[in-house]
Amino acid sequence: MASGERTVLIVEDNRDFHMLTKLALSKSGYKVESLFDGKLKEVLKKLMKCDLVLLDVDLPSASGTDISNGIKNNPRTHHIPVIMITGNAEGPALCTKGHADACLIKPFPFASLLQTIETVFRNKTPRTDD
Repeated sequence: MASGERTVLIVEDNRDFHMLTKLALSKSGYKVESLFDGKLKEVLKKLMKCDLVLLDVDLPSASGTDISNGIKNNPRTHHIPVIMITGNAEGPALCTKGHADACLIKPFPFASLLQTIETVFRNKTPRTDD
């Protein structure tokens, strides 16, 4: 499946990082949905149209770890890959706690982000619309 056929949901409160990530993904052929807040209900609503979520660990209104667990424990969304991103020194442990499919530590080059996304997609079964 080509990247242009896939939609990535970015959940990130840092507007500069969010917009740069959105631009990089769009230029690479991905469709992008955006949320600047991590309210689980809103994430799950948007996620139903997405193939992958790029989720910040440290959000002002919710824990990225809790959101990731909410995605992974929901029978309608558990198959959707989650890549957690963090600048937190405890990031890798939090990503593991959140059952993320991958973890990226900020700062990272966008080439690493794109490579991680493609690796996660290769390792996951395709989305099926119910």
